[in-house]
Amino acid sequence: MSTTKEIIINCLKDVRNPPHSKLKNELNKIDEKINKCNECKSLVDKFPNANTVYLGTDNDIVLIGEAPANNGWRKSGMLWKDPKGKLLPSGVVLQKLFDIINKDIFDTTFLEAVKCYPLDRKNLKQCSINCKNYMLKQLEVLNPKLIITLGEFPTRTLLPIKFKKFGEVVGKFHKLNNLIILPIYHPSPISPKSYKDNLPIFEMLQKELKEVNNMKINEDLKKYIEENIFPIYANNDSGHNQTHIDYVIKRSMKFANTVPNINYDIVYTVAAYHDIARHIDDKNHEKLSAEAVYKDKELTKYFSDEEIKIISEAVEDHRASLEYEPRSIYGKIVSSADRNSSLAMPITRTYEYRIARNPEAKIEDIIEEARTFIIHKFGREGYAKQKMYFKDEEYEQFLDEIATLCDDEEAFAKKFKELNNIK
Repeated sequence: MSTTKEIIINCLKDVRNPPHSKLKNELNKIDEKINKCNECKSLVDKFPNANTVYLGTDNDIVLIGEAPANNGWRKSGMLWKDPKGKLLPSGVVLQKLFDIINKDIFDTTFLEAVKCYPLDRKNLKQCSINCKNYMLKQLEVLNPKLIITLGEFPTRTLLPIKFKKFGEVVGKFHKLNNLIILPIYHPSPISPKSYKDNLPIFEMLQKELKEVNNMKINEDLKKYIEENIFPIYANNDSGHNQTHIDYVIKRSMKFANTVPNINYDIVYTVAAYHDIARHIDDKNHEKLSAEAVYKDKELTKYFSDEEIKIISEAVEDHRASLEYEPRSIYGKIVSSADRNSSLAMPITRTYEYRIARNPEAKIEDIIEEARTFIIHKFGREGYAKQKMYFKDEEYEQFLDEIATLCDDEEAFAKKFKELNNIK
């Protein structure tokens, strides 16, 4: 299944690769077993080189090819080059694509799905089955942040899902355990898709990588918040727990990326603290959460007094029902990010809120009260609709859907009961 954009961003932000010396030792152990393997016997020419992985200086991204080419590195000993040292046509195309993401194919780690040279292409499938465990062990050692599969064959070998046509999966992110896989068309110039159809894939990837480079958060700050602030959200109601905070952080980063010279440490911290006092006093939680920022002396390690003031004000300004406009761009970011875009969320939240305060209330009364509240907040003239500081198509679609539903009392009641499992 394709992953979301946020998954790939989070994965690419990780720092998780051990030193090259350790990688080489572990990969050498696997290659020793490959060199002794006789599973394919007469189906292949054994790979003559000692190593079946080209370990580049950058193994954040790992390329997986189909099988050693007849005139490639199995004869030349040089990746992407023929015996005369000339760059292979596939390498020329791939480097043009890598130029888009400011990377060099010779710095990028590479391995093949099939480790030896198949004497007949009809044997590729059987050979890939025999080699698959070796490939997975190599990937386990490399632990790349992104795998790019070159063409349909290595994609079918690696992806955990079945597909009829390569077009169903190419250019989309997929997940295999903790690995992220991006299939592309094979870069061989024989294929008309090698550059033309891969171009938009690499332009998309460039955009993702640009966002990753921009969204750098102080690791010590992040660790402090994860270990000391996030656990407090277990005290909040289900609508304002850790899942909600993760959602707001994710959307905050999305909006922040449209603002020049934004401080991502501040953006992250505002989103992390904005509902921290919700369990203490729901009605005044924005003020109490803002006070919590000032009281947390640990933040002085990461921010100046003026920055802490900005964070505190932004936390206080996040609430959509406040009459005034947020005092800074950071308040506008978190206020915009703290907007639900799921039809189910306000309907289930309003039920939980009302049933908790009046368990004896009639369901018809609860439904009407919920509908009135939702119209007041999200309806065509609702206050949550009036304060939109960023272009947010996802939220606009939600507003249209919820307003249309509220226009029809009978449809609203039916949906309310359905989402809250009321018979």
